Amino acid sequence: MARLPRLWQDLRAHPAWLVFFVLGRCPMARRGVQGLIAIARRRQVAAPGPGEALAPWDSATVAAAVKAEGIATGLRLPPDMVTRIRAYAETNTCYGGRHWTTPFTIDGHAEAERQHGCKLLVGSLRDPMQNCPEVAELVRNRWLQDIAARYLGAEPRVIDVRLWWSFPSQAPSRTDLSLAAQDSFHFDLADWHQMKFFFYLTDVDERGGPHLYVRGSHAHRPFAHHFPLFSAKTDRQIIGAYGRKAVQMITGPAGTGFVEDPFGYHTGTLVTEGRRLVLEISFGITDVVRHVRPASG
Repeated sequence: MARLPRLWQDLRAHPAWLVFFVLGRCPMARRGVQGLIAIARRRQVAAPGPGEALAPWDSATVAAAVKAEGIATGLRLPPDMVTRIRAYAETNTCYGGRHWTTPFTIDGHAEAERQHGCKLLVGSLRDPMQNCPEVAELVRNRWLQDIAARYLGAEPRVIDVRLWWSFPSQAPSRTDLSLAAQDSFHFDLADWHQMKFFFYLTDVDERGGPHLYVRGSHAHRPFAHHFPLFSAKTDRQIIGAYGRKAVQMITGPAGTGFVEDPFGYHTGTLVTEGRRLVLEISFGITDVVRHVRPASG
């Protein structure tokens, strides 16, 4: 329920999203639309130029791994890029709260919680692609874009770029966890076909809020999961449908990256020690819902 204001905002800004909101949950409908878009826009896919590879495999191998499992791990950011992006995030204001309008700095996090009388599990930095040159450079990386083009089957469009801190909290409410996408397994509905790149900018172990992904759930689901009113599933439902071994936890040192199809079930987890900084770059094939402004230059 905590996410309903965001859903209503998307509907008002993009009325056509209602059709997608209903049919985009069905794998068969999604595949049909993906095929039509791929045919219509195949000739527009340009061969990417050179770009720094962020894994020891070529882009075709990474795209194939995502197609098979829904996720590919083993990506790695250069240490100097990690340092620069983290420095930007440590020195700029982030925003949290129910409407993402509560400003605070990471050093002032505890005081902001006391002042505003609410838990701030997450602090999001605004427009990182516009305000942080290293993030903009990464979004334009042709190796990443080539992976997206191969997987999506059409010219990839940047539909969202997010950079956010996650903080530890004692006994957070269900609403707090829902706003931070840490309450339950869910899938994303932002486009007919989508791919997300994630990069940890801090060390993340089992206590640091690791990301969880259910391998194979992007492509194969029980029929009862095809038209859910809400995407959330409990741990018990996920394990019953896909098995415990399908749930992958991603941990690693600062710079660790992975790429996934967010139509597969996934969730964030609560940070219990330290704080976590994550960069997310999302590519899609349409502008059904778009949360970023075009990059300038």
